[in-house]
Amino acid sequence: MINVLVTSIGSFSSEIVIKNLKVIGNRVVGTGIYPKELIAEALYVDSFYQVPKSDSLEFKKTLLDIVYRERIDLIIPLTDIDVDFFNSNRDAFKKSIICFSNKNVIDICRNKMKMIEFLKKSKELIQGPPTWALNKFKIEKLDSSFLCKPYDGRSSNGIVVTNKISEVKELLESELSNKYIIQPYIEGQIVCVDVIRDDRFKHCYAMPREELIRTPKGAGLSVKIICDDFIIQNSIKIAERLNIKGCVCFEFIRDKEGKYYFLECNPRFSGGIAFSCIAGYDFIGNTLKIFEGKEICKMPELKEQFIVKHYQEVVTCRM
Repeated sequence: MINVLVTSIGSFSSEIVIKNLKVIGNRVVGTGIYPKELIAEALYVDSFYQVPKSDSLEFKKTLLDIVYRERIDLIIPLTDIDVDFFNSNRDAFKKSIICFSNKNVIDICRNKMKMIEFLKKSKELIQGPPTWALNKFKIEKLDSSFLCKPYDGRSSNGIVVTNKISEVKELLESELSNKYIIQPYIEGQIVCVDVIRDDRFKHCYAMPREELIRTPKGAGLSVKIICDDFIIQNSIKIAERLNIKGCVCFEFIRDKEGKYYFLECNPRFSGGIAFSCIAGYDFIGNTLKIFEGKEICKMPELKEQFIVKHYQEVVTCRM
């Protein structure tokens, strides 16, 4: 048995992560910013801690105390803000294994401009849409709808879609101008691909899904697992070129002509990782194998299927 710290257990991916970790015999410690009574997944962990918000001065100290007290072996951050925190504080948590790629890889994945530039280095990879740093964008190029988003954005926060010169000018003249990128707005089908890569044994597998109904924050509610060899092989190539270790999620958009564009990489378990696990591959257990130095299982043959998220009410505390 190993002790695994899972952060932000109120997030979309937490239930399947906790469940699959416990099925294979691990002890799971969870954290969240809300009291235990307000987080259903807190019922399923072996130990729960309410922690301050990540921008608090007490956040780092609290997590270090938990890691020491619970003798944490592995840490699994579930949100981008957690990934950013641990990526910047690796030395402080060096006695535990943090389950994501090395710092250089995370720095690329968490910066949308760096990721687009990385893809440009290889013409064989799926490219992103034409992309400019907002503070270098020439306003006369605005002849259609454009999408502006933060370099390090998460959960669709801060996204602006517009075809109005006035709105782009407002962003250009604001303090956000050096923190945003701008791209042509593309209409099409969002395709998310959960990818797992074992950097030691050189195994890499990918499972794509069309996100048919999503929340306003971009989390899939109803999806279709698809057997698209083109997007599978391209996702594997990108993961290998990046030297990914563990599990990530690539997000693409397929336009009306069937052309794919790369949108972003989430260097953690995706909010929809449960869909991929239900479809036949345990991304959680196999990710743990990678960071334990073990060989991961081969992915079975994919079967196209529709999967939908189902909400269930639970009593967390009786007074």
